[in-house]
Amino acid sequence: MIYRCTNPDCPFVIEQETRPPCCPDCGRTMVPMEEQELDGRQWAALGIYWAERPEQNGARTLECFRRAAALGNPSGISNLGWCMESGVGTEADPRQAVWLYRQAAELDYPPAMCNLGFCLQHGIGTAPDPKQAVEWYLKSAGEGFPRAQLLLSHCYHDGVGVEVDEKASLQWLKAAAFQGDPASQIELARRFAVGDGVEANGQRAFHWYSKAAEQNYPPALYYLGYCYDTGLGVERNAEETARWYRAAAEAGEPRGIRELGLCYELGEGVEQDWGMAAELYRTAGEQGDSIAQCNLAWCYEFGKGVEQDLEQAVAWYRRSAEQRNPRALTNLGVCLERGQGTEADPEGAMDCYRQAAELDYGRAQCYLGINTYLGLCNTPEDTEAAMEWFRKAEENGYPEGAYWLGRCYWDGRGIPEDREAAIQCFRRAAAAGVSRAGLYLGLASEDGIGMQPDPALAVKWYHWSAADGSVVSQYHLGRCYANGIGVERDDQKALKWYQKAAEGGDVDAMCNLGYFYQMGRAVEQDWGRAVHWYQKAAREEHSTSMCNLAWCYDHGYGVEKDTTQAIYWYEKAIKQGSVQAMCNLGYHYGEGNGVQQNYQKALELFHQAADLGSADAMCNIGYYYEKGWGVKQSWNEAASWYRQAAEGGNDTSMCNLAWCYEMGRGVKQDDTQAAAWYRRAAERGNLRGMNNLSKLYRLGRCTQPDYAKVLRRYQKATHEHEDVVLYHLGECYELGQGVEPDLKKALSYYKRSAKLGYGGALCALGRFYEEGLQMPSNLSKALEYYQASADKKDAKGTYHLALCYADGKAVEADRKKALRLCRSAMARQEPEDREDSVFQTKLQALLERLEK
Repeated sequence: MIYRCTNPDCPFVIEQETRPPCCPDCGRTMVPMEEQELDGRQWAALGIYWAERPEQNGARTLECFRRAAALGNPSGISNLGWCMESGVGTEADPRQAVWLYRQAAELDYPPAMCNLGFCLQHGIGTAPDPKQAVEWYLKSAGEGFPRAQLLLSHCYHDGVGVEVDEKASLQWLKAAAFQGDPASQIELARRFAVGDGVEANGQRAFHWYSKAAEQNYPPALYYLGYCYDTGLGVERNAEETARWYRAAAEAGEPRGIRELGLCYELGEGVEQDWGMAAELYRTAGEQGDSIAQCNLAWCYEFGKGVEQDLEQAVAWYRRSAEQRNPRALTNLGVCLERGQGTEADPEGAMDCYRQAAELDYGRAQCYLGINTYLGLCNTPEDTEAAMEWFRKAEENGYPEGAYWLGRCYWDGRGIPEDREAAIQCFRRAAAAGVSRAGLYLGLASEDGIGMQPDPALAVKWYHWSAADGSVVSQYHLGRCYANGIGVERDDQKALKWYQKAAEGGDVDAMCNLGYFYQMGRAVEQDWGRAVHWYQKAAREEHSTSMCNLAWCYDHGYGVEKDTTQAIYWYEKAIKQGSVQAMCNLGYHYGEGNGVQQNYQKALELFHQAADLGSADAMCNIGYYYEKGWGVKQSWNEAASWYRQAAEGGNDTSMCNLAWCYEMGRGVKQDDTQAAAWYRRAAERGNLRGMNNLSKLYRLGRCTQPDYAKVLRRYQKATHEHEDVVLYHLGECYELGQGVEPDLKKALSYYKRSAKLGYGGALCALGRFYEEGLQMPSNLSKALEYYQASADKKDAKGTYHLALCYADGKAVEADRKKALRLCRSAMARQEPEDREDSVFQTKLQALLERLEK
């Protein structure tokens, strides 16, 4: 049934089953009427009634406007055009819509003039003609139609169909706003907010948003929430922000729904509720809000407020990306690059990044740069192109771009290295909060790159970056605490940061953590844990860890002794360039331990390590020339290699070179040079250097050495728990070199060294048991220690074991075994053994006795 208002000036008409109590527009009585009684104005009003109902009836709407148009009503004609343009109740026909708008416009109907202008501006149903559009906007605006005034303001603002004229644009906009048009009011508010054609004024912006909000205009409700959210023209207030976003959401404004979801996500103005946030994002997303779609995708990606579902995440990212949302395009690119929630598609990922980059989205530009710099996603490496992307990323407010630009200059990959330029980039990144830049600023501060060296400042940079989760910075911070660089040495703190970095996957930290367990630094010594961390790092191709793991297998520390595994890991370490592994494997080939003895192969490995600067390898080459193993014996070559190694800091070579000078082997005999090199070795804590220097002094061939200085070096070195150092310190106390003789302290150091498996210390403990020094004599215990020392291939331990079998001490006499052991002792001698005249006399005498 159709009802009309009894007020002749009120056009309100309604169609429903029951008569309404009164007119909702003017409050007068509503009376029924028949269709044939309706005039054109009433048919148009009835059409508007149906068009605005939630349960819109397109067919009835179209019919009403047709009836009004047939009666010549300009509103009916114009709205019939709207039906044709929008496809309401019929198939869309924009050309017919334009014709109808023109008919109504020629009847001087302002809304039709405006609609015709809009079609002419945007080429809807007709060829685009911005100038004609402006003419029709002017006619409609001149009649006071707010929408036309707003659209005309935009034309003057953007120079569409007319020259840009900010003054005219503002005048028309104010004309519409002062008429109460909410869309014009929020546009005027926007201009005051950003200073577009007017002086920026937050309070004026807030005023106009408030005026539009008073009309319950959904976008205005949203913008009022935005004002309270950002402090635009009003003091920030989280509760008011949430209240206005809620009002906008209840009015169906998708942005209000989305921002209310963000309030629930962050717990701002409301109690945090991820589930509610995700639901609001879904509601806004289903209405087409691209930001809400992206936010919902993120919730699915990380399981926030919903069960984690990577496929759903990709689906929502795609919906948002279809609207060219740059964040969604970038996140979708990440999913495609990783094959996360979808099949991996490197090319598709790069396409997403490019689309987002074209929208000046800094993160996408940075990702394009990273992939171009590193040659990822099937992209050829191109440092210069990558740097251009990094610059754009930084310009667009993504400071990671500055960090990566610094990396390009620092690495010198594809461009000349420029550490000073890199530091400038890292400084900018760090100032913007990119903590990873702290690592490189720390390295630069420590090494004095582009600045004076400042280890304390380096530690501060490492600490900042490490606290934010950079595992490499955590490693370097641990290294500083371990070595007292820029801070007091603190093994506990070093252990803490190595542990964090190792658990975060840093292989250098894993290796150093293993070393801490190996040496018992800041923790109880635990070879098993040491091996655990060496294995983890070795599996990541860390060469030092491979070598350390091989050494553990070689000596049976933390794992069952396994020479095959030792050689396997030495070989893998060598492929990664480990010079120590080259030396160690060279020892195996030289001794035929686990492999067939091959002096040539040993020399090949030693030379390979020497070419990489290994002083140990140079010393070994010198020794092979001294012995004539795998090469023609040559004292000249031996002395030459010993000199290279000695100058490289190898104290054994210092002693060997000194001995060459002392004896005139390969060099001219020179006691002064001999003493100088022995002294350098002794000052580095080398007992052989100390002993030989003492011998020269006793023979009147050099000045008195500084025993106290050498002893201090030994004592300092014991902090590292090195087995050889502990043994030599024990010898100092046993022989009274640099200190008063103290057999109790000597025994203590020998025990500590023996616990670490040093053969010389095991032999010394055997002597103490045999001779009853600081303990009751016990030949059985002495035999055990001599056997353990011989197992470590210690020449003196092997000699004492041979003596036990020769004389039947704590074991049945066995002349053949004694002879075999004596010959082994001869073969196992180190240079310091050969220079011990007392030992040489005893060993030679035993050999002669057994060979008779």
